[in-house]
Amino acid sequence: MSIAQSNQVSSQVSPSQTSLESFLCKSNGKKDSSKPGSKSVHYFMNFKQEWLDKKHPNYKRWVLEVKDDSKKFWCKACMKSYACDYLKVHETNESHLEKLKVFKMKFRMENCQT
Repeated sequence: MSIAQSNQVSSQVSPSQTSLESFLCKSNGKKDSSKPGSKSVHYFMNFKQEWLDKKHPNYKRWVLEVKDDSKKFWCKACMKSYACDYLKVHETNESHLEKLKVFKMKFRMENCQT
């Protein structure tokens, strides 16, 4: 990168703005001020009751609503809460898939014993 290009890039972000501040602007649903003229605003996804319906049988098995936070879901397999925006990514996460196998086996064993 030439000096002229680096000066142009550095003039786009104010010196007082750190990458953490830029991240917080994006994650708090505010305007992303790290890009001049940017109008992108991130809105957090709310929990959708349809994830628990028959339309989404994969989610129904391991997703629960977090009662005090409409922006999160609880993964029964991982025993953790996550932002609803992360549902699609979490569904394909390697660690989640391994825990889901164990969770399904445990669920089947509990149902066979009754």
